[in-house]
Amino acid sequence: MGEDEDPSAAKKRKIDSIFFTTNKFAALEKMDTSKPTAETEKPQKPPPIFVTNVKNINLLLTEIKSLCTADFRTTTIYNKLKLNFDSVDDYRKIIAFLQTSQAEYHTYQLKCERNFRVVIRGLHPTSDTSTVLSELKEKGFEPVQMLPVRHPVTKVSLPLFFVDLKPNKNNSDIYSLNRLYYTRIKVEPPKPRRAVIQCLRCQSYGHTKNYCNQAERCVRCDSQHATEKCPQPSSTPPVCVNCKGSHTANYKGCPEHKKLQLATNRPTNKKFNLNQDPISSEEKRVQCTVNPDNLHVQFSHPPTFTRPAATNSYAQVIANSEAHPTTTDDLIRKIDSLIALITPLIETLTQILPILIKKS
Repeated sequence: MGEDEDPSAAKKRKIDSIFFTTNKFAALEKMDTSKPTAETEKPQKPPPIFVTNVKNINLLLTEIKSLCTADFRTTTIYNKLKLNFDSVDDYRKIIAFLQTSQAEYHTYQLKCERNFRVVIRGLHPTSDTSTVLSELKEKGFEPVQMLPVRHPVTKVSLPLFFVDLKPNKNNSDIYSLNRLYYTRIKVEPPKPRRAVIQCLRCQSYGHTKNYCNQAERCVRCDSQHATEKCPQPSSTPPVCVNCKGSHTANYKGCPEHKKLQLATNRPTNKKFNLNQDPISSEEKRVQCTVNPDNLHVQFSHPPTFTRPAATNSYAQVIANSEAHPTTTDDLIRKIDSLIALITPLIETLTQILPILIKKS
């Protein structure tokens, strides 16, 4: 040992001669920092199955357990049994078992089989759909169908089209398209549906007939047969399947439909009570009460009329119209507002007319 050697260095050399020491950062040198070439996708869980009229739950669970290879769960909701599976293969096995057993159930479409729907905005309503679909195929997409969009009230063709694509990993690339069929376009996702879905087979809400194996119910007479095979004459009063009222099952004014519609359109930050009166704000604003004795109509909020502003000159009107052009969307919005105001008044007239007829 030299006289000028650092004592700490000499101590370290002594320890190294006794023990095998490793560099604590050596593992970082062997670590693979390259990005993975393919992302691992999480397996999608299948939708639930709702089974009704279960006679013996023990025998059903034994049969399901013998068919499934993964875990499954059951939940009892009123008179229905909800089945959840972790594997798509188990889901398909149980669907086949329920069909062969002629069980009553309903389910939903698998996400892996669901088409990818987009909205193409900007194409003329008379555009050739076959040519547009061919152009999409040339760009690497697999379109299934192309549907024109009409206004729900005026039935006027709009410059909008629904396009369904087959499930594929590159479907999201369609949002980057800005030109199609020699036209500047904009591709958007469709707005979520706010309407209440009703099955045309069992007349229940919340699912469609394509994935329903419930008993058929007539939309008119509440009997277990198809609507087109109803033996009742048209003069027979209808009976609703859902509320037992004197109307057809597809009537939008059904109390059950109104409750579900209000629950669908309610704000997310407010609690909803199914027992409250499902009346809209537009109806409350022009709500009126009818007195049969004197036929006196009392508006809860009488309409107010304001004096129109001073008329402008022709030059001012032209200048304002050029600065603020009237678009189709503004016209459609005004028509919808007008219909919302007229509908409650029509309902009031339908209440007054029978009374007038009786007194006459």
